[in-house]
Amino acid sequence: MKIALKTSLAFVLAASLGACSYFPLFRVPVLQGNVVTVDKVKQLEIGMTPKQVQFLLGTPLLESTFGEERWDYVYYYRDPRGVERESQLSLFFRSNELRRISGDETFQALLPEEQKEIDAGDTGF
Repeated sequence: MKIALKTSLAFVLAASLGACSYFPLFRVPVLQGNVVTVDKVKQLEIGMTPKQVQFLLGTPLLESTFGEERWDYVYYYRDPRGVERESQLSLFFRSNELRRISGDETFQALLPEEQKEIDAGDTGF
């Protein structure tokens, strides 16, 4: 009788632990990179210095090491339900001035008309 009780208790315990992997009770949210909001991107202006941009957006996640003055702000977030959000914003400098802004669809709609003209006419990048 005791063996059957121990066996059934072990089975119930194993089944309940196995169920946790199929039905997670809680997942830790994952946040990586730079949080760049729409309001901050709207404040960017062509001609800003790198210090002004860094004050506004913080230190970039990636800086180009090959002579190109490019800063990349990359953001990744996964909420506890598994929904993912990613964004990417690239800033290009020349002669210590912000010359071009590029990013994913989240930020493309925010670019001012003069920025779009610079993108089209500036082939230096």
